[in-house]
Amino acid sequence: MSLHEGWTGRTASALQAAMRLTNEAFAEHLGIAVRTVAGWHQKPDLKPKSEMQQLLDTAHDQADAAVKARFAALIAEPKLDLPDGAAADAELRLSSDPNIVAALDWLDQHAG
Repeated sequence: MSLHEGWTGRTASALQAAMRLTNEAFAEHLGIAVRTVAGWHQKPDLKPKSEMQQLLDTAHDQADAAVKARFAALIAEPKLDLPDGAAADAELRLSSDPNIVAALDWLDQHAG
């Protein structure tokens, strides 16, 4: 999967997961409503409007190298052969748990 055709709910959710932000924090970072972010998780094939595409482009462009690497890994093919939505659901649960986010951030800081 690539961004040559623009962002989708799936790729927007992958950026959120790569940034390790909750729905609320990602929405705040982008300056959008939390329900918009939640909608991307519920409808992974949804193509956000052009204003959202630009916000996602900017967030990706401004992300550090570690975030970009995680994002690239998340959108790389092939994915695990899981039931529809299972991977996105797992990513959402992982990225929205503040304890897991804190632990992953600590690992990133100390892994060098």
